[in-house]
Amino acid sequence: FLMPFIGKWEKGHRFNVAYLFIVLGGAGLLTYLAYLDDHDPKDTTYIRAVATAHEKSERVVELIRGQNGIGHQPARVILQNDPKTHGPEVFARNCSACHSFDGHDGTGHKLAEPATASDLGQFGTRSWIQEFIKKPAGPKYFGPTVNGSFNGKPIGSRFTEGEMAEWSADNVPNMKPEELEGVVEFLLAQGGRTDFTAPDPEKVKVGRNFFENGSENASACSDCHGMKMGDVVIGDIDTEYYPQLTGYGSEEWLKDFLMNPGAGRHYGDRNAMPSFKDRMTEKDFEILTRWLRHRWYEPEGKQAQK
Repeated sequence: FLMPFIGKWEKGHRFNVAYLFIVLGGAGLLTYLAYLDDHDPKDTTYIRAVATAHEKSERVVELIRGQNGIGHQPARVILQNDPKTHGPEVFARNCSACHSFDGHDGTGHKLAEPATASDLGQFGTRSWIQEFIKKPAGPKYFGPTVNGSFNGKPIGSRFTEGEMAEWSADNVPNMKPEELEGVVEFLLAQGGRTDFTAPDPEKVKVGRNFFENGSENASACSDCHGMKMGDVVIGDIDTEYYPQLTGYGSEEWLKDFLMNPGAGRHYGDRNAMPSFKDRMTEKDFEILTRWLRHRWYEPEGKQAQK
């Protein structure tokens, strides 16, 4: 505000002009540096942000042209109601403190700290179930739990050397390939997923038989895990020591597990996971469970991720 007064003198006028050039030059330099920073080809954060913004804009168009039409909701709300778009954000906010998703936090960002629980990127798929049965203590399953803690106490080898790991080491080598494949199909059938090829009925029969009765060389899954299929009960569904597998992998099963991981039908007193009953909204539960199961709208001819 002193510039008009200073400008009354010749030297003051020159000072004002020089000062303006310095200010404008500095602003120009800062703008140029900001431009270089924003367009740095090595800046992965910027590149990912641009890609994400582009994906979201395309997704809004897909949803408007598809199931939603042009309604009264703004684009932001449309995306928040879309499991494909909002699911990764819900996972990153609530789950990535312990779990990874294909090695990242669900949104493509590196985890802030190493995972201390299973990687859920392929949860409930054929490959995920089969590898879990074969190697429950593996790096994508119970392995990371050795570095975790719950209620201030280290988890240690509670799961990596637990009964599931022992059963796998003792029995999987004695299972016939068709028995292992059958158990996978049988468990897959409990979730009712629609984003990949439906379970093979004949393989499901083989798997159910092994789950319930085992074989000459391998003990049955039902020795530990109970399950209810309609009016039929397999194993002991009242046990409070082994996870019950009724509806395994379904949205109902996932939500119940997230809300009550320490219930007897899940991990009971061996639980090492906090309840999200009071940490997430009903909408977040819906978005997350649908996203984990890859159940979201896709235009005709374009399928959800498998």
